[in-house]
Amino acid sequence: MEKSLLEQMTIEQFRQNLALLKAEEIEMPKKWVLELLNTIEALQQENKQLREIAKAKAEGRLAILPLKVGDTVYEPFAGKVYEKTVDRIIINRFTTPQIWIETKLPFATPRLERWDLAIGKTVFLTREEAEKALEVGE
Repeated sequence: MEKSLLEQMTIEQFRQNLALLKAEEIEMPKKWVLELLNTIEALQQENKQLREIAKAKAEGRLAILPLKVGDTVYEPFAGKVYEKTVDRIIINRFTTPQIWIETKLPFATPRLERWDLAIGKTVFLTREEAEKALEVGE
């Protein structure tokens, strides 16, 4: 993948280009120049992070989960929809890595479920989805 001009330009090269602009007497307030430099540095850092994420995805090291610890999920059970809290997310180390979520209700013991088998089937991200599943299951 070919780098853009912005990616190729170092901050020092950018400063040299600014010096050339000044030599040609093009006025630019110092505040704007500093804001521009800060923006370029931030974009270069963000671009580096995006490349690292893309590489991790290509290597199979990236999992994008539909939820995080502390999120509320909904589970239809015995004619009712229960709110549950995601307590833990676990990645095991079997031959094919699996991701598990541990959910709990205030009145029951925590329950581990494979997220790829549970989300949208037995555990739902919204109450509406869980209520629809409850209606279908009746």
